[in-house]
Amino acid sequence: MGMPWKDGKGGGYYVYLMWRGGARGFPFCGVGGNELAQQIGQALAARLDLPLAIESTAITAAPTPRQRALLRWRKWVLPVLLALTWLNSRFNLILWEDRWTDGAGNRYVRQSSLWHAETHAVSPDGELAAYVSDYTPWGSSGHGTHLRAGDPDDRRDYHGALRWGRAAVAEEQERQAAQEQTWQRNQSEVLTRRAQQRRRMMQPVEQARQSDPHNLSGSVSHAMVTVADALERQQAYSDANRLYREATYAGGSPAPRDLAAAHLGLGRGHKRDGLRLLARSEFERAAAVPGCPPDLADQARRELNALPR
Repeated sequence: MGMPWKDGKGGGYYVYLMWRGGARGFPFCGVGGNELAQQIGQALAARLDLPLAIESTAITAAPTPRQRALLRWRKWVLPVLLALTWLNSRFNLILWEDRWTDGAGNRYVRQSSLWHAETHAVSPDGELAAYVSDYTPWGSSGHGTHLRAGDPDDRRDYHGALRWGRAAVAEEQERQAAQEQTWQRNQSEVLTRRAQQRRRMMQPVEQARQSDPHNLSGSVSHAMVTVADALERQQAYSDANRLYREATYAGGSPAPRDLAAAHLGLGRGHKRDGLRLLARSEFERAAAVPGCPPDLADQARRELNALPR
């Protein structure tokens, strides 16, 4: 154990007790001058029969074999692994393939080679969507399309497998080409059928608008919330969010339950889209609706508590 000195924060010096091997133990005292530090160190060394090391910086211990191995890992192994994974993504050598369905019956296939991922989706009536994601050590970017209904994060009947990249990509491209041809043939019929289904679902709203155009009895907002709730259960989120928003601005005399439910539904939509501040605002508005039913107020508070701070 020795007692070297080193520069202090205020231009002074510290006398340190050092463990065997050079590892710093703890500061013994601080003084204002170099000579005084040496004198104290010499006196303590003579008193305690210890060796004295006088130098301007603290002694550092030699790196252990584990530390040297970590340094080699950071210097060589990690860059090599990053380069290999990049080459794998660049040439589609090996990839991980995910297959699943969601609550709306959509089927998904995601092929990922770490730095690059492609997600293909097909709805029960043949509509197609594709989304491409690219990753770098500094962030990620993505572009593509999404299906009108459904939630890709609602994974059901999930299966994953390691695939030989070139063969898997070629197989998926052939499958997508065949489905694209089918969709082009049936697109007009499918879109017409969807429009008819939408008109049927919106009939209660249209009837309420005719009987109560100013929403004085709250029938318009009630019909909007009812239809929006049905659309949300079908995972037609964009249509549901639009109706929830219209219900919050319907004016007139909406029932407290309908107004609170509209704010809750709109908040859930913002939450799904990752818009947490907007979601928090809607949940707070739901809880603040005058005469809000206790069950909806409790639901709004649970949603607020579940949001990250």
